[in-house]
Amino acid sequence: MLPEIWGSGQGSELLRYALGKLKKNGFRNICLWVMKGNIRARKFYEKNGFQISGNEREIEIAECRVSEVEYIYYG
Repeated sequence: MLPEIWGSGQGSELLRYALGKLKKNGFRNICLWVMKGNIRARKFYEKNGFQISGNEREIEIAECRVSEVEYIYYG
């Protein structure tokens, strides 16, 4: 998302829409992975009802190792 629209509520609105569609299609618990150091994104998901699961992993992106944490939305 572009910095000029951070805090405008558009991201939360889009996430609520996506979660609604997933729930409508039978999904209840939804997980996603966030880079461990991306505090802004982590706070966003926590504010929108996601909980940290305690699971972590490392992946490789463009030959760089990246640490991620898992979040779960219990719907």
